[in-house]
Amino acid sequence: MLMTCFFMPMMVQVIALLVAAFYFFAVGITDKYRAPLKDYGWALALGSCLCLFIFWFPVTPDNYKDQFFLLLQHRLSYLLMPFFFAVISPASRALIRAQLNWFVYGCIAICILANAMYIGHYYLAPGAAQPLFHVEYRMYLEHVTDIHPTYLSMFICFAICILLLAKQEPGKQVWLKYAALYLLFIFLFCLLAKAAIIALCIILLHYAYLNRQMLARYKLQLAGGIAALAAAMYIIPFSRQRLGEVFQFAGVANKSGDISDNSMYVRKLVWNIDMQMLHKYWLGGVGPALLKRTLDAHYFFFSVSHSWAVGYYNTHNEYLNEWLSFGLAGIILLAAALVIHLVSAVRRADYLYLYLLVILCVTFFTETVLARQYGVVFYAVLTSLFFFGRQEKKGVV
Repeated sequence: MLMTCFFMPMMVQVIALLVAAFYFFAVGITDKYRAPLKDYGWALALGSCLCLFIFWFPVTPDNYKDQFFLLLQHRLSYLLMPFFFAVISPASRALIRAQLNWFVYGCIAICILANAMYIGHYYLAPGAAQPLFHVEYRMYLEHVTDIHPTYLSMFICFAICILLLAKQEPGKQVWLKYAALYLLFIFLFCLLAKAAIIALCIILLHYAYLNRQMLARYKLQLAGGIAALAAAMYIIPFSRQRLGEVFQFAGVANKSGDISDNSMYVRKLVWNIDMQMLHKYWLGGVGPALLKRTLDAHYFFFSVSHSWAVGYYNTHNEYLNEWLSFGLAGIILLAAALVIHLVSAVRRADYLYLYLLVILCVTFFTETVLARQYGVVFYAVLTSLFFFGRQEKKGVV
């Protein structure tokens, strides 16, 4: 249940997490397990960003307290999950980690379901329109899954990592694993979230280096797989459109663009606004509840000064979001938590843990992952599981 909760509706997700927590707490009591005192200290260190809310509560205006509590509610698992995995028994952690294959099953299932609904809605329904534009595709998938495309891309990327590192069990048909991998790549290419693609490229380069001897023995198969993926990326119209935006922004394409038809120009605008705010509030921040209002004010005056309604956006950068919300303390605590995880993953040579961190660290540059429940649960549950758990000796996963 715990490994499939990432794909559940948010209320069901909360219930699933609570049920799992009560169950493993009960198991821990039965096993008479007592967590070492240092584990509580590590849990507090990993979730320390949440403690900054305590400082900002008394200085937040009363009319923004509702927004403050909403943000706090979304972040609760950021602190609760490290303590949860700290107090449950090592056997329970190993059991949860052994069920990571269910994350892959859940990811494939929701992608198949969402894409089947998209095909049925736009192609099979009587009189249905047939748009082949990536914006409609991404919006429809978010509508039916309630998961932002960037978050779903993170999930797909991590599912690919699980399959790559999973050791093949004797008697199992190898083609099933590679068919699942190819299917996940197809889903990722359809969404083509740039951060997830960059993270996956870094991961694949590292994976290829670790397995260079094996890959050298299967050159033809590797070349065939790469060719099949390249063909899929070319055939999928959404991939071509997303890549076209990048080429247009880079000045390679003949056609010029702007924020009305190219998300790269929107990203540039968002970055410029973020930098303007950081120049003013780099030391103390503006407070988590007031960040949206301050951003909206900057976008409003930008629209007025340029006689063009550009809309309103969040920071689209988790590092800057923490910095602008909590000041230097926010970015320092977030960076410290990530460094703790990275050091832990490298020392243990736990590559799945390391790949998870690569996905998160790269995506943090383009998305406020911890601003949504799906993002904070993904971060808090998996990083805490890997930090307090231990890698199985008989397998990578």
